[in-house]
Amino acid sequence: MPIVNPISSEPGGMPWLSVGAHDEPTSIFPDQGDWQWCMMEAAAWIADEAWSDDPANVSPVIAQLCKALNDTFTDTERQDLKTYLAAAPDGVIDTVSPGADETTRKYLSTNWLIRTYLPAWLDVAGLTDEADVLQALPAIASGTIDAEETEAALSMAGTVARAVSDYNWSDQDWVTLPCTPERVDYPIAGDYFFKLWPDLVADTDHATLELAQRCSRGAGYSSTGADAGQAAWDGARKAARAAAWDLSGVAHSLMWDSTRATPLPWTAVTGGVTDGDTVGLAAWTVARDAAFAACTQGANARDTHDIYEVRFAAWLAWLEAEADPSLGSPYAYAYSAAATSAGTILAPVFTTVKTSVLALLAAMCAV
Repeated sequence: MPIVNPISSEPGGMPWLSVGAHDEPTSIFPDQGDWQWCMMEAAAWIADEAWSDDPANVSPVIAQLCKALNDTFTDTERQDLKTYLAAAPDGVIDTVSPGADETTRKYLSTNWLIRTYLPAWLDVAGLTDEADVLQALPAIASGTIDAEETEAALSMAGTVARAVSDYNWSDQDWVTLPCTPERVDYPIAGDYFFKLWPDLVADTDHATLELAQRCSRGAGYSSTGADAGQAAWDGARKAARAAAWDLSGVAHSLMWDSTRATPLPWTAVTGGVTDGDTVGLAAWTVARDAAFAACTQGANARDTHDIYEVRFAAWLAWLEAEADPSLGSPYAYAYSAAATSAGTILAPVFTTVKTSVLALLAAMCAV
């Protein structure tokens, strides 16, 4: 059934999309007050169906994707989904028809996940070779996925992403000498430090630099056993790791953890059930590992975003809070600084992902 209840674009006539499923409104006119709905509830209402977030007029695969987008986009971004509350092939309404190919839509989703979404996270972590391998895989179309080749590429990318993340968080990259410009993540060690942190160098804060070098080696304690900054260093590292893990979790949960969208469109392509879909599960895990690693890339943070990477940002904030109690808990202040750093580093990927997933939605509507 095509559009029966067109929604006006005039003020008050367009729904305000919000997270989750909602009760049927009591008002007869949609506005931002009594009416609370998600994108799929709007689609059901537009097609004059009973109130539901599983409209009969929308492709099940498209509905799964839309509910995931609805529940993971920000309030502002979510409103962009209104563009797709139109009739096919321009929108999601009336995408159930005898000629609709749900299998093709699933493969389009998996192709996006493997060859667009995941490479974006690998690129921001500096793992461009691994991203290139995934992008070079043959386009995944109905019946053409090579699960073995795809899983091998994902396994390789995952191994590298985890290794980089583990290495960076172990402090080894902070103390390994000699340094070379080929490495992009040496925040302190050797002469390369001066390229990464020009503002500290300009302040000639050599005492701070030397303290960081000692603490990174676990040598921040004096010979008498007194603490010469090591406790602050260790505490800040914990805050930075927590912040980076929380921020990188968006890469893993984005369009994955939606209780109203199970199974998601990229599951069941190779295994039939979520737990058996090794391709989909591996891709989300690799994305998180890559995002977590990206938060520690010092040169990328300074050269691209003019901001400290999460570990150093957290430590400087901790020292600042120790010197000024009015700033509150050193841990909380360090966490906030690290979260700001991580958010700045990862923000361009979120923009890329949003643009590409909306293109995916448009392609699925046109099938």
